[in-house]
Amino acid sequence: MNVRAVHKTSRSVVLLWNMPAKPNGKIVNYIVSYRQATSSKPEYEVTTLMFLKIENLHPYREYILQVNAATSKGPGPYSDELNVWTYPDSKYKNL
Repeated sequence: MNVRAVHKTSRSVVLLWNMPAKPNGKIVNYIVSYRQATSSKPEYEVTTLMFLKIENLHPYREYILQVNAATSKGPGPYSDELNVWTYPDSKYKNL
């Protein structure tokens, strides 16, 4: 699905991805899973678009993100994991 981070800040990441090569029917939505690298508990966002802005993240943290496509038959497999670091908060830029 070629998941990639196309923009990030200290508190958000914008993900972009391609349709799966062989979807199992018409795609009805995408499920994005994300978690801090130090956590085992993911959070989820659902969208019908092939991009998503994930907000309210913590500055200078590593996140692990994955996407899957869901059809009327159910969700497909998750993409490979994408590791992304958010930027440090701007108040720490000059340290």
